[in-house]
Amino acid sequence: LLSGGLDSSSVAAALARRAGGGVESFTVVFDEPRFDEGPLAGEVARRWGLRAHTLRVPEAELLPALLRASWLNDEPLAHGNEI
Repeated sequence: LLSGGLDSSSVAAALARRAGGGVESFTVVFDEPRFDEGPLAGEVARRWGLRAHTLRVPEAELLPALLRASWLNDEPLAHGNEI
């Protein structure tokens, strides 16, 4: 789960170096630029040759997705990225 932040980027880089290829990344992006880390995640994926997968969550689908994820987890969400 690659957000483009320091933690996920360093894990992705270490995994890509160790694996030597075939590493896939998954990023959730949003329409609101203030919350969208997709461009950073894309840079990391390109830099390390990851096979990047992106899921765009439109604002109108965010709350229903959170409610569904909460139901599937059978508990309140601990992290928003569990969508």
